[in-house]
Amino acid sequence: MAEDIRINLSLPAVASDLIDRLCAERHVTRPTLIRQALGILQVVHDAALEGHYVGTTRDRESLETVIVVPV
Repeated sequence: MAEDIRINLSLPAVASDLIDRLCAERHVTRPTLIRQALGILQVVHDAALEGHYVGTTRDRESLETVIVVPV
């Protein structure tokens, strides 16, 4: 099994505030939020490589893949 790694990241205060707000609203820890963000970025990146457009819509039926749902 792969070992976890630790990454030290310097961010501006506004990014830290955003992370804290998202953590509070999503009821997750900072590491969990960063893992989720990385997962979403991977999905977007892979979709773009496959020639797909990535965006948002209010009509769920318009989507081929659902990544997140309204809270």
